[in-house]
Amino acid sequence: DTVNGVLVNPTQAYLDGLTFSSIPSSTAVTISVSVAANNSGSGNVYVIDGVQRSSLTLEVGKTYTFTHPTAHPLRFSTTSDGTHSTGSGYDADGSEYTTGVTTTTSGSTVIEVTSLTPVTLYYYCSVHSGMGGMIAVSD
Repeated sequence: DTVNGVLVNPTQAYLDGLTFSSIPSSTAVTISVSVAANNSGSGNVYVIDGVQRSSLTLEVGKTYTFTHPTAHPLRFSTTSDGTHSTGSGYDADGSEYTTGVTTTTSGSTVIEVTSLTPVTLYYYCSVHSGMGGMIAVSD
């Protein structure tokens, strides 16, 4: 009259004594980045999930590995187009964002996203301007 692993008429005390734990989602994420001719202008652009200059959302507590062509080193910045920025005001004097970022392996850029990571970042090619896009950081 019973099947192993199936509760049949469990008591309230038994149910109250059950504990549950959630299985955490993976904290390591790999994002494959390719390069293609720009559909909206000249030059090349990064392509992620088939979208040119894709906007991304990264989550606090996760580590992201971006795999990319070695001829187009992917980097991060708090200014649009990173070190290529020629704007004024907020975009002036662009610099590379390096906190929690590892670039020691050619063709791979790793970023550990923490509560201290700026809520807006940009990814860009350190060699060629105009290739990247925006990143929103969320809890």
